[in-house]
Amino acid sequence: MPPVILFNKQWRLGSDDFVFSAVFEILCRVGSTITIGFILGFHMQELNKLECMGKEYRYTTAYLIAALVLQIISTVNLCGLGYFSAQGKIFDNSVPHPRKHVSTHLYINCSLTFAECIITGCGTFFVIKDWIRCDKEESFRVVIIFILLIIALTYVLLIIKFICVITAFKPFSKRVTSSEKEPLAKYERIKKESVWAYRGLRCLMPWTNDESTLEAFKEISNMLAKTFHDDDMVPSDIAAGLLLLHFKHSRAKEEKTVKIQPILQRTVEVSTDINDLKYFYKYSLAAYGCWWYIVENPIARCCSLTGYLHYCPCFPCMRSQSKVVEGDGCCNINLAAAKALLDTTDEDFIIFDNRNKIQEVPYFVAVDHEKKCLVISIRGTMSIADMFTDLRAESCALNTGFPEDIVLDGKLQGHKGMVHAARYVYLRLHGLPVSEAEKKKDRQERVNHLNLALAEFPDYSIVVTGHSLGAGTASILSFILREKYKDRVVKCFAYSPPGGLLSPTAAEESLKFTVTLVTGDDVIPRLSLSNIAKLSEEIRKVAEECRIPKYKLFGHGLVSFLCCVKSTTIHEELRRMSMERLNSSHEEENINTDVNATTVSELENPSERDLIVLSPPGISRNKESLLVDVEEVEQEEHQGLHTNEDPLIKQVASECEKLKKSTEEFNKIEQVVSSKEDEILSMVQVNTTDTEVSNETVIVQRSTATECKSSGGSGQQLLITSATEQILSLRLEGETMYPPGRIIYLEETEEGDCQVFRPDKTHFKNILVSPRMLRDHLPNYLDRLINKL
Repeated sequence: MPPVILFNKQWRLGSDDFVFSAVFEILCRVGSTITIGFILGFHMQELNKLECMGKEYRYTTAYLIAALVLQIISTVNLCGLGYFSAQGKIFDNSVPHPRKHVSTHLYINCSLTFAECIITGCGTFFVIKDWIRCDKEESFRVVIIFILLIIALTYVLLIIKFICVITAFKPFSKRVTSSEKEPLAKYERIKKESVWAYRGLRCLMPWTNDESTLEAFKEISNMLAKTFHDDDMVPSDIAAGLLLLHFKHSRAKEEKTVKIQPILQRTVEVSTDINDLKYFYKYSLAAYGCWWYIVENPIARCCSLTGYLHYCPCFPCMRSQSKVVEGDGCCNINLAAAKALLDTTDEDFIIFDNRNKIQEVPYFVAVDHEKKCLVISIRGTMSIADMFTDLRAESCALNTGFPEDIVLDGKLQGHKGMVHAARYVYLRLHGLPVSEAEKKKDRQERVNHLNLALAEFPDYSIVVTGHSLGAGTASILSFILREKYKDRVVKCFAYSPPGGLLSPTAAEESLKFTVTLVTGDDVIPRLSLSNIAKLSEEIRKVAEECRIPKYKLFGHGLVSFLCCVKSTTIHEELRRMSMERLNSSHEEENINTDVNATTVSELENPSERDLIVLSPPGISRNKESLLVDVEEVEQEEHQGLHTNEDPLIKQVASECEKLKKSTEEFNKIEQVVSSKEDEILSMVQVNTTDTEVSNETVIVQRSTATECKSSGGSGQQLLITSATEQILSLRLEGETMYPPGRIIYLEETEEGDCQVFRPDKTHFKNILVSPRMLRDHLPNYLDRLINKL
C-alpha cells in the first residue's frame, strides 16, 4: 500500500496500519475515561470536607472535566480510524478507495493529541498546587494521588505516541508526483537517497577516514538505495509479504514440490568430502575465538581456558616468542580458545591475527600434522565492520588489487567485499603492506609467513576454510593460492558461504577444489543481489494478490506462531492465489497465441519514422492504434493543427513535451547508456513483441534508435527514458551469482536424524522465508548437525 501522506510528507506507514494501534489506544482511553469519571465523582465529594478550598481546586475540577471530554472524543475518533483502516485489501485500487477517510481521522487525532499535551501540562501544574495548598489537612487526600497517577499514565501514552511518530517519520520524503515516478526522475531520487544512506553509514563509524572504507560506504549506500527503493511499499507491507511467503514455502515443503533426493549410497567422492568437512570444521569454529567457545558451556569452558592463557604477555619476561600474535589483547584469550578447541600448542600456530576492520578479517594459520596440511582459517561475521564487508555485494574480478603476478581469467568474478578481504589475508600472509602507511615501514620488518611455512613443510598441502563471511573469503583466496602455488594442492572447505559469491564461470571452476556445506533453511547461501531482487518482486506480488486485510493476516500469523497450529485461512488464501495465477497464465498464453502472428509481422517492418508504443490506463485498443507516429504528433502540436481528443495521442504529446525538458538529465546518464547500448537495444527489440504495455512504457524500434544516436531527436530521448528503467533493473540484479564448489546439503528430519543431499548450485536460487533461516546459519547449530553424520 502506498505510504500515508500527512503534512505533504510520505510516512513509513500505510493506511491499513492503524487497526492494532487504534484498538490498543481505545482500550487505554476507555479505561482512562471510566477511571476519570470515578475520580471526578470522588473529587466533587471533597467539596464539603476540605477547609483549604481555593481556585486551585476549581482548576483541578476543570482539568478533570476537560480530560474526560477529550477522552470521549478521542475514543470516538479512534473507533472511526480503526474501522476505516480495517477496510479493503493490502493493495486496493477500488474507486472510491475504502480507506480514503483514514487521513482525516489522523489529522483529527494529531489535533486531539496536541490539545491533550496542553491540557495535561496545565492540569499537572494545577493539581500539584492544589496538593501543596491542602498539604496541612488532617485527612490524607487519596483522590489527589489518583489524579496524579492518571496524569503520569497520560504522559506515558503521549511518550509512546511520540516514539511511534519519530519511528514512522521520513524526514527527507515528500509527496511523489506522477512525473517523479518516471524513470529519469526516479533515477535522480535514488541518487539522492544514496547520498543520505552514505551519511548514515558515516555516522555509524565517524572516526573512519580510510579511502578504501569510504569507497566501500559509497558502494554500499548505492546498493541499499537501489534495493530498497519502492515508493508503494511500507515496512508492514514487507512483513505481510514475508508472512505469506513463509506459509507458502512451508506448504511447498510439506507437499514436497521441490524434489531433491537424499543420498542413500555414498560414493567415494561424497564420503571423502563429508569426512573432510567434519574434520576441518573445528578450524572454522576456532577462528571465532573465545565467544563461540564459551557459549556452549560457559562455566566449564571458562575454567578450561585458564590452562591455555598467557598471563600478562605485555611484560617482556612473560611474552612467548614461538608464535606471531596480532590484535588479540593482553591475555591472548582468542588464541587460548582456539588452542583449547583444537587441542594444540603454540608451536602449531604460525600466525594468529585478530585485527578487524572493514574488508580486513581475522584469521590464523595452523599446522595439521595428521592431515599433513597448512590450514588457513578465516573468521565469519562478528562485528559491524564485518557486516559492512558483507554488504559490499557487487561483483568484481577475483584478482582485483592483488600483485601483478596473480593472473586470472576476467570472467572469474566474485563478491567485491570478500575479494578485498581475501586480498587483505593474502598480503598479510606474504608480509606485504596493506596500506600506504605500511609501505613506509622498513622492509626488513616484513615476514613472509606462508613461504617460510611452506619451506619448512615441503610435502604439506594448503587447506583454506571458514564459516559465513570466512567461507566466502576462503573460497576466493583459494583461487589466488592455486595460481600462486601451482605445485601445491590447495583445497577449500566452505561452511554456509554467501549465495552471491561467485559468477557462473568461477562457480564452475571452484568445483575442482572447493567443498561447500549448507544446512536446512540457512538464508546466507541463498542471499545474493539477484535473489534479493527476486524476493522483493515476490513480496510485492503476493501482497498485491492477497485479499485478506493486513490486520487479519497478522492476527492469524500471530495465533499460528503462539499456538503452533496451521492457519487454514492463510492456506486457503494461498491456494486461491495460486489458482488465480494459474488461470491468468493460461489466459495470457491463449491471447498471445491469437495476437502474436499479426503483431510480430507489423513490427518486423518498421517505418523510417520514430515509432513508440504507448497504452494509457483503462483504454483498450486494437493492434493498429498501438503504433503512433511521434514526429507527426510533434509537428501537429507545433503548427497548432492537432485537435484530436484521442487520449493516446494526448498522452504521446505529453510524453514528448516532458522528454524535451530532460536534456540536462539525459546528459548525466549518457555515458551509462552508451556503455549498455547493446543490452538496451536487444531489450528494446525483445520488448516490441509485447502487445500489452503499461502507461509508463516507451518502446523504440531498433533501426530508429540506431539512426537517432547522434540526432538528439525524440527517438534518442525516448530510448534513454525506456532504457534507464532497464539499466536500474540490471544494476539491481546484476549477474547471477552462486555459492562455490561441490555442495553437500544437510537437512534435519523431524525424528532428529540428518539427511545428506547433493544439489546443484541452482537449488539455492530462492530465499526461503522461515523461522529457521537464521538459526540454521549459527556455528553451534552447524556443529551439532555435523556431529550427527
